[in-house]
Amino acid sequence: MSGTRKFMHGGRKRGLAPALVLVPAVASCYFMTGCGPESTAAGPESPITTVDWPTRTTTRTTEPTTTQSTTSPAPATVTSAPPTDPDPDFAAVCADAVTGLRVDDTDCDNATDDYLDTDTSAATYAAAGLAGGAVGAAMWYYFSVRNRATAPAIGAAVHNGTYTTPHFVNGRSPVIYRTDSIPRTGGPITKSTIHRGGLGLRPHSSSS
Repeated sequence: MSGTRKFMHGGRKRGLAPALVLVPAVASCYFMTGCGPESTAAGPESPITTVDWPTRTTTRTTEPTTTQSTTSPAPATVTSAPPTDPDPDFAAVCADAVTGLRVDDTDCDNATDDYLDTDTSAATYAAAGLAGGAVGAAMWYYFSVRNRATAPAIGAAVHNGTYTTPHFVNGRSPVIYRTDSIPRTGGPITKSTIHRGGLGLRPHSSSS
């Protein structure tokens, strides 16, 4: 025993010191390089793979706004019919009350259109006018369309009518046409043969 203690205290066995010296180195290896029994040698670093995901592009197409203009229909144009001349009750020609012959209608431009006396007195009335300085003895001579009379041509004697101006027909004012209402050549007196609205027509009871 004493020999053994001497040996242990008096000196170190060869081979043990290196084991003690290597302890820090082994620790350094563990901490610094990971060289323990379970570690593996570090290989080259693996490259980082970057995945390029395809870029998704969203394109928004804006459709052009179409504005539809609504055209309102044009208002309907109401065209009123031109006023028609009323049907005649009488038509007149110009006659010389002294001679009883038809003369041109222009001879009655200054004649009265409101003679109220009888036909018998018409000649006297016309003669009085001549005596008073009248240019002529012309007076209007009236034909009724109901009598279906025939007007004479200019220069022929008037008959089947009257010099007396009509004032009432069936309780109303009559429709009378005068200047140029009857052709110069004469003819039957009807509603269809009487000219209406001609130039120079002289009004009487709202008619010409």
